[in-house]
Amino acid sequence: MAQPIPSQLTAASLAANATRLVRTGRERAGRAWAAAVPDGSPQARVLGTGWGVIARPYVHVLLLAGLAVVLAASFGFDSYRGAIVLTLVMYAIAALGLDIPVGFSGVLSIGHGAAFAVGMYTAAIASGTHTLPIWLALPIAFAVGAAIGLLMAIPAGRLGGLGLAVVSLGFVLVLADVVRWWDSLTGGVNGIPAIMSRWSFERSGAILDQAELLYVTVAVFVLAYLAHWYFRSASVGRSAVAAKCDPIGAGALGISPYRTRLYTFTLGSGIGAIAGGINGYVVSYVSPASITVDLSFLFLVMVVLGGAGSRIGSVLGAIVIGGLPIWLSEHPTLNVILYAAMLLLVVRFRPSGIIARRATAVRLARPPAVPNQPTGQADAPAKAAEPVIRAENVSKQFGGLVAVDGVSLTARPGEVIAIVGPNGSGKTTLLNLLSGLYPIDGGTLEVAGTRVDRLSRRRLPRLAVARTFQTPKIFPDLSVAEHLHLAARRPVHHRAPAEREAFERIAFSLLDATSLPVDRVQSAADLSHGQLRFLEIAVAVSRAPRALLLDEPATGLGPSEIELLSDTVRRVAALGCAVLLVEHHLELVHAVADRAVVLHLGEVLWAGPPAEIGSSDRVRDAYLGVGV
Repeated sequence: MAQPIPSQLTAASLAANATRLVRTGRERAGRAWAAAVPDGSPQARVLGTGWGVIARPYVHVLLLAGLAVVLAASFGFDSYRGAIVLTLVMYAIAALGLDIPVGFSGVLSIGHGAAFAVGMYTAAIASGTHTLPIWLALPIAFAVGAAIGLLMAIPAGRLGGLGLAVVSLGFVLVLADVVRWWDSLTGGVNGIPAIMSRWSFERSGAILDQAELLYVTVAVFVLAYLAHWYFRSASVGRSAVAAKCDPIGAGALGISPYRTRLYTFTLGSGIGAIAGGINGYVVSYVSPASITVDLSFLFLVMVVLGGAGSRIGSVLGAIVIGGLPIWLSEHPTLNVILYAAMLLLVVRFRPSGIIARRATAVRLARPPAVPNQPTGQADAPAKAAEPVIRAENVSKQFGGLVAVDGVSLTARPGEVIAIVGPNGSGKTTLLNLLSGLYPIDGGTLEVAGTRVDRLSRRRLPRLAVARTFQTPKIFPDLSVAEHLHLAARRPVHHRAPAEREAFERIAFSLLDATSLPVDRVQSAADLSHGQLRFLEIAVAVSRAPRALLLDEPATGLGPSEIELLSDTVRRVAALGCAVLLVEHHLELVHAVADRAVVLHLGEVLWAGPPAEIGSSDRVRDAYLGVGV
């Protein structure tokens, strides 16, 4: 009689045991490496130490590529199982391509099958019709697929995830009709047969055998894997992830979510087209029947199951989703049951995918320290006469509601202006106008000597302005170091290196004072509220702004954190940066502000020294709700 399963062996306990086993394995591997390559030895300086060597992407991909070649060779390159290995490597390339727009930009792309089909037809036309060699046909397939991806993203990129998904799905449906109609190029309903992969331009040239085609496919996989890694590690990839996590916060850094979608869709579609070109060589025949929506959904399930944004996750998803139907083709019922069970387990225990790691490592160089400088003293005090911000009769209206009504304000370099007032008085709306988040409906606005209108308002983050929000706009899929690295790559214009270093010193002092994990690859989603607040401020300060806008930064902070905030505001202002502070914490206002502006019902009610706020009857009436 079978023994009952102990109640302790639940799915959660099994997952915890698996995690402990993986951690134990990593520790043992690290100890073994440390014993073989001691710290400080010449080998360690060349190769690195511990688990970090195995964790490097180019080591990953070489191990995976070698595994694919060894498996195919052991099965036999010309055997059925060898063909399965080739197919799975091709699926992994397609999944890596789709993961770039899905994992980095967060768009639901159902049109990856269109890029895949375009790659098949491009390779078929290049090799079958024009006898081009494979080393030229595949780059052409990449270029054509990238153009298709760009064509899909241009109209749909502004619509967001759902709009882009619908448009990309429409491309798949339209592409099949175009292929049938354009029979002079595509062969129409008859398709293109006898697609041969060759090395030379001659029709009778050397034809690649199954082993050589696998080597080419593995080489393309290595390039696609490294392209995925390099794109994610570059500023454009971090910008795409930031725009996915919080478009408003990304916009405050001068990042355009629309442009990031264009980049990710273009690159991802190009990689998917190369996978399609390889598939054309594998099957040796393409027709309109090859263009199906099912293929697009298959690639999407691979990415979502493995973990969107993860290279290893995409490869794992391709192996599982692509391999199960082949391995269990003789047991269709069991195939369906395993699919359903696997998806239920993933949704229940790993809703972000099997491998859901998001943040990546980045080298963050600290600015050089200034010798013999007392704590809290400014790095490079600066003053100037010309205002950084000059607003004249600025107004903003939402339908019939006038949120800001004829507000005039000037902010000079090094000046701290506190904007106070009861809730609903228009303080945040004014900051949104000054930072370019909203267009102004009336009046004039000049920032850093440049006139701002509806067309140029989006240039304000790059021109002069950095800001924070009432709720910290951080990016959960980025580490702390990635936040600072992204901001360092987007400083305001016309700042000298010495000026940028002075602001970066303040930013790093904030990170150190709040124990933010700069040197660990840890997602920012795991930080406390105070750490999130100071991380957002550090990101804004490190851009070396000419005007820093802080929207209720003291909310939720303790006394020691408010003192740190006060010191930071004073240091930033001493560098010649104008600081506009929206705050209800009047003790902070009295401690740091040079001037206070009180708003009420969208208008300037009172302006003057902060110490005189409490003596104004009009201000007291506005706060207490008495008619003014």
